Amino acid sequence: MSALYLPVTMGIPGLSFSNIAPIIENNPDKTLIIIQLIGGYDGLSAFIPLDQYSNLQSVRSNILPTEKSLLKVGDKNAFHPALSGFQKLFNEGKMTVVQNVGYPLQNRSHFRSTDIWNSASGSTEYLNSGWLGRYSDIYNNVETDYPWAISIGNNVSETCQGETSNHAISLLDPSKPITLPYGEVNELGNGSFADNMNYILETISANNKYGTILESTFNKGNSLSTLYPDNNSLAQQFKTIAQLLSGGLKTPILTVSLGGFDTHANQVSNSDNTQGTLPQLLQTLGDALYAFWDDLSLLGLENKVMAMTYSEFGRKIRSNASLGTDHGDAAPMFLFGNCLNQQIIGSNPIIHPDVSQRDGIPFEIDYRNVYGSILSDYFPYTESDTLALFPQHDFQKLDITTSCETITSNSQNFDTSSITVFPQPTRNYLVVQMTVMSTNTLQLILRDDGGKQIKQWKFNTRGKTKFEETLHFNGLVTGMYFLEFKTESKRVQKKIIIQA
Repeated sequence: MSALYLPVTMGIPGLSFSNIAPIIENNPDKTLIIIQLIGGYDGLSAFIPLDQYSNLQSVRSNILPTEKSLLKVGDKNAFHPALSGFQKLFNEGKMTVVQNVGYPLQNRSHFRSTDIWNSASGSTEYLNSGWLGRYSDIYNNVETDYPWAISIGNNVSETCQGETSNHAISLLDPSKPITLPYGEVNELGNGSFADNMNYILETISANNKYGTILESTFNKGNSLSTLYPDNNSLAQQFKTIAQLLSGGLKTPILTVSLGGFDTHANQVSNSDNTQGTLPQLLQTLGDALYAFWDDLSLLGLENKVMAMTYSEFGRKIRSNASLGTDHGDAAPMFLFGNCLNQQIIGSNPIIHPDVSQRDGIPFEIDYRNVYGSILSDYFPYTESDTLALFPQHDFQKLDITTSCETITSNSQNFDTSSITVFPQPTRNYLVVQMTVMSTNTLQLILRDDGGKQIKQWKFNTRGKTKFEETLHFNGLVTGMYFLEFKTESKRVQKKIIIQA
């Protein structure tokens, strides 16, 4: 069996060399990873609103972990006990939770709702292309050395389906490519037979080309983290991705998936609410992502990658008598990266103790706003293109990402690459070290994640080449902050994590 697959459905034209070169050339160091949680995961179990805990006990006591077992992040929220990897990433400022994500008139069918999320359509709108496929369609046709999108596994992601072709390839094992026999090329003439044969030949040619390239890229790469669990298939997929990226992979879109979230029954163990099907899945997800980001950090790639989860729907607020949950509405989306601007977007859902058996979490944030905001901030994507991507949606941009290093002037009066801030996370002090080039004063401003100034310091740097100072502060709550470095003509921000 080949380790590399391309779309081979005769009813849909095969993989063409779509004009994805402008995307790849403009973003050689940026990769977006899409993680599909198949089955409709229970967001109320994954990210728990602590201010609603007593009401949650009244509507889902048979599946709710005890409050003392929850992994708290701040005063109002906590992760499921199985998501220790998420808690660590959140506390390190590498994770954002977007709460109550969904769409109007939620369709609780697995098939239809998955189609809606993959195509970025409305509940009454039917599109034949995926949102990332349409993103690629905007550009013209040209051949590239790397595929525009790679789906790890047997199947290509429907998110990458364009109007005439799927722009992704599926990849099982880049270390074991199989060269397919191309055969003798003859004049095929016109008609459907010729079209199908041309499609097969084009698919074989692309398979052989990309297989060789990806094998070489994989062999040049490396994986340094020792945290990948051996019995975690998702973690091994991320390990493959890390090695491809470290080998120089320029593919901007990667997709992975984790199934099993349709937990109508036995979502948790009858004897222990922290064990069972869902906790095992959550641990698989959290451990895989924490190991992956550890690897990216060791490889020096963590500023170049962003990841996001999505699922077709959340679950109902009330649990059922079978220790499970049924199809619901909205749920949190989880985003991962070093350049995220906020840690929690959206408000905690309100849980009423008399909620009906049919109710799910109402949506607050349209999922298309998350998609579009990531594209417009992370990739060079104009607002007009974003509007075209969601033809029947009034797009509203969210403040999701920020530059890891925000520079407002080209004047080189200090070396941004030399700035070191430690320890991280910290409690009440920071040590700042940097090289000063040509400036008289340096102002340091500590801001919260909303931009509000918390504290400032001012230093005379005239004639200095090296700067080192310890900054002291007290009484800050746990969360993400920014330390702003400001001179007469330049401003740089560094992300800071405070752990009270």
